[in-house]
Amino acid sequence: MKLRCPYCKQLFGPEPASQCPHCGKTMLVPRLVRDKLGGEETSASGTGARRRRRREQEPSIAGRAATLFLFTRNPRYAAVLVILFVVLGAMLVTRTTQRREDVIRQFLPEQRAVHDLTTLRIALEMFRKDCGRYPSTRETLLPLLRPSKAPGWDGPYIRNLFDDPWHHPYRYAISNGVVRLSSDGPDGKPDTADDIEAPVPNLEELFPQPSQSDEETER
Repeated sequence: MKLRCPYCKQLFGPEPASQCPHCGKTMLVPRLVRDKLGGEETSASGTGARRRRRREQEPSIAGRAATLFLFTRNPRYAAVLVILFVVLGAMLVTRTTQRREDVIRQFLPEQRAVHDLTTLRIALEMFRKDCGRYPSTRETLLPLLRPSKAPGWDGPYIRNLFDDPWHHPYRYAISNGVVRLSSDGPDGKPDTADDIEAPVPNLEELFPQPSQSDEETER
């Protein structure tokens, strides 16, 4: 707030003695004006003090980090955090597995059987490529999963042996080099109309042969 000198008409600040700095004459300042000036100064100083106290009371970033570090150093709280993370991880794994099972259930049983038979048929071809023969009828499909005495075995060629969607084992037999791989279907009986045969894979796509240009490049 500025005051005007009644003598020299110059503006000046409210000095304690209310003396004009230009002409040196003293001006009487009304009491109401002095109280108002004093209230503004007190309010300004009080606001600044409150702000300083608030900043002092607020914890700094380093202080928060130190508090968190001390919290995690306590064995009891650390164990609680570990258990919490394990529970969350288990929940995520369970949810992912449940989603996968839901997706599988969306397929019709016949589609699932064809998918399984295709996987087993490809595994048989990989076994034949490495060992020079198919598993015998007596061996069944176990050599696809477990180590076999056949030379060249480089499995396992499947992760596990599973039943068809109707909870019956897949049928496998080999006769004169011809593979017979099928599912008994919904009725669970062999050689009926609902049997599902394994599709024959395309060997050229499964084991592509190098072209002449590739052989010339290698030479």
